[in-house]
Amino acid sequence: EIRDLIAERLSTYLNKLDPGPLQQLEAGVMPLYALKPLVLFPFQRLLDPFAVPGTGNTPDQPSEGASANAWDVLPLLEKLYLAVYSIRKLPRPVQLHGDLIDSARKQAETPEVSALTNVAAGDIPSPQEVNELIGSLIERVDSFAARVPLAELIRVCRADPLYRFQAYIPKLHLVQFYGDQLRLRVFSAIDSEFPAVRRSLIDQLVAELFPEGIETFRHYGRSEGPEIRLGLPAFRYRYSLEILLTYVRNKYIGEVQELIRIMGRILPARERDAQERLMHNAGAIEDIADRIQYFDRSFGSEGRDGEVLAGYRLTIERDTGQQRAYQKFVAQKNLEALDLLERGLECLRAIEEALTDIRGMNSPNLDHQFRTFDTRKPRRQSLEEVLKRDTEELRSMRVLIRESIAMDEGV
Repeated sequence: EIRDLIAERLSTYLNKLDPGPLQQLEAGVMPLYALKPLVLFPFQRLLDPFAVPGTGNTPDQPSEGASANAWDVLPLLEKLYLAVYSIRKLPRPVQLHGDLIDSARKQAETPEVSALTNVAAGDIPSPQEVNELIGSLIERVDSFAARVPLAELIRVCRADPLYRFQAYIPKLHLVQFYGDQLRLRVFSAIDSEFPAVRRSLIDQLVAELFPEGIETFRHYGRSEGPEIRLGLPAFRYRYSLEILLTYVRNKYIGEVQELIRIMGRILPARERDAQERLMHNAGAIEDIADRIQYFDRSFGSEGRDGEVLAGYRLTIERDTGQQRAYQKFVAQKNLEALDLLERGLECLRAIEEALTDIRGMNSPNLDHQFRTFDTRKPRRQSLEEVLKRDTEELRSMRVLIRESIAMDEGV
């Protein structure tokens, strides 16, 4: 939920972002992408087949008799057509951002880049000189395109006068790129800090819901020397179980339990489904609380699991077989603890759902019966207020326990 909230706020920020500066930056970077195919084009490979036989090099003035197989040069002609097409599609005038050139000069000053490229900072022209060179290159490309019908040459080589070209020119989409990078940086920072933030939020919610503190286990989940020294798996879900037990003992019994008891008496017969769901899950959640307490007591010195655990702690440091057995024991108990939590959460969900259905009835008669149920002490709060309070508290508890489980699992 925290990640969803942050993602929503990032989207709101990006939707309000003025794309103008990024589009200007895109226009100043795009020439690099358009010029790259021509700058890296293998002209020598294209011209060598037309050289005078026996020389191995392209002469300054190729002989009229030089020839080559069309299929040998066709891939290069198509590649050259794409390079020329990309440049001619650039919006004019073409200006490369000076910051890019200055950045290249600074990088060339570093020993690593200089050794890799054999280019010194002094070899890179100034921004003005670079843009003048780009302008001159574009003029020559335009002149070449006017004099050399590359498209017609390719159609002749393919023997297909109807051959059509589909040239793909890459687009930067810097606005989208900025948004993706911003999300990546924000969520990377969140992921690194999230466990501590989550624990802080959980502790804060627990303190608000249970000002007097939570019931802590006396036995389950207490690691001692041997398993810690060996780095063996730990028992999980202790905090989550303590939260659930505290809620049932300190909040549910007394407040929600009394509400359910009254609803069982005053709900009309046509609402039997909601009544049955309430009564069934009311008994189930109390049974789960008893089982959680028994689960903790079983790890005491006189409990069955406590005796097993004490035996492992005496032997695991010198017996690898016992270490594997201990790991299986811990995994099994973790599954049992998680099962108790899942059953408890399902009961809380069912009770919340049933109370929400009752709240949706919006019955004045039901509200009157609720207020006057105890004639000796009429209630001041309306049924709507009590249902709203208890359903919101049930929902908060389920979210809190789910977050605590996720914290234990490192999710």
